[in-house]
Amino acid sequence: MNERSGKGFKDFLPIVIVVIGACLASLILEGGKIYNWKGWMGTFMGLLFIQLGSFKYFDLPTFVRGFEQYDLPTRYFKQYAQIYPLLECILGMLFLSQWVPVFIDIITIGWMGLGAVGVLQAMRRKEGTPSVASPGLQISVYTLSIIENIGFFLLAILHLL
Repeated sequence: MNERSGKGFKDFLPIVIVVIGACLASLILEGGKIYNWKGWMGTFMGLLFIQLGSFKYFDLPTFVRGFEQYDLPTRYFKQYAQIYPLLECILGMLFLSQWVPVFIDIITIGWMGLGAVGVLQAMRRKEGTPSVASPGLQISVYTLSIIENIGFFLLAILHLL
């Protein structure tokens, strides 16, 4: 990874495309009912969780090595890093099912909040920055994880309102 990685818009373009795709797909799946923002947001979060969880499987061993450097539960349960992408996909499916949304939002807030704490602690310790395992991305795992964890944390809070 070069020194400039994660500094320009071009580095974030694949993420922006995924988010825009999830936005548009959510609008279509919700029948264009923009006024039903809770339904749209649940669908959007579900699709995004499934996409991001799936990307981690492209190179699972590399993802696991990077994830172990900053994830708090993985410090105590090493296998957690291997099932994390599956758990993200399952959470995405729960959002899509819209089964007990308050429960799903609370799980998301706790899980993503814990993830953000782990990343911030690792960044504060100034540990080496693991590279991103997904093809086409030139941003650090820390940057991507902060965006993912804090983004979903805030979306779940908003979805609760």
